[in-house]
Amino acid sequence: MEERCSAAFDGLQQTYTAAEAKREIDAILAAYAPECEILFGKTAAEIINSYKVNSRFDRYRICEIIVRTGLTGRDCENLAAEWMLHNAAWKAHVGRAGAKDVSLDYKRDPRAPVHLATELFDFFDIE
Repeated sequence: MEERCSAAFDGLQQTYTAAEAKREIDAILAAYAPECEILFGKTAAEIINSYKVNSRFDRYRICEIIVRTGLTGRDCENLAAEWMLHNAAWKAHVGRAGAKDVSLDYKRDPRAPVHLATELFDFFDIE
């Protein structure tokens, strides 16, 4: 997974303000739909219509930009795993109302399923 992540990080700034991150992330999201956007809140970054992002590369890139704002203590892989779970739930028609958007809390997600999902998605090369 480290190789995949490092390729997604090429060309990124070392640090971002929330405003800089929003501009860069919204530019990535615009390729998926005009109604996709990121909102930086007090406790989480919310990606509206996140289910439309079907590229693992873009998810990792977006998550790393979030990490580089300094707003979260979570790492890119943990954020991306949570997002992948939302996308999988959306595709499986499980809890679709809650899976349409992803709210990535700034505090580390300790749930074992988040870590397990990362490993399974990578093992089976699931986007």
